[in-house]
Amino acid sequence: MGDLGKTTLVANTFNKQIVKQYFDYYVWIIVSQQYAINELFRSMIREIYKKKNEEINPMNLNTMSYRELVETLVENLQSRRYLIVLDDVWSIKLWKEINSALPNSGNGSWVLLTTRVDEVAFLNLGL
Repeated sequence: MGDLGKTTLVANTFNKQIVKQYFDYYVWIIVSQQYAINELFRSMIREIYKKKNEEINPMNLNTMSYRELVETLVENLQSRRYLIVLDDVWSIKLWKEINSALPNSGNGSWVLLTTRVDEVAFLNLGL
């Protein structure tokens, strides 16, 4: 399912002002075939802190363990409405790795995936 305009469609929605007004945090992460989950988490945290207009010490962020990264994300997202776009996802393994860091508080948060892999496209995220 390559080159059908999936990323363009999601980007057009993501960049609308109404989306930015509705969500407390909106983060776009490019995943690709090979990724490091800790680096994806760090990117998400950087974007969240940017939206909060707060500085995060890069040295602290770079030395955080997987568990600390997950805890930081949950702490920041738990009571907020967020939109996370995971662009170019190639494996359902990603959702299993990232799910614990994205709390479902029933407040209208969304996680969108773009993919060219049928198995990922038809994955029921259980949100």
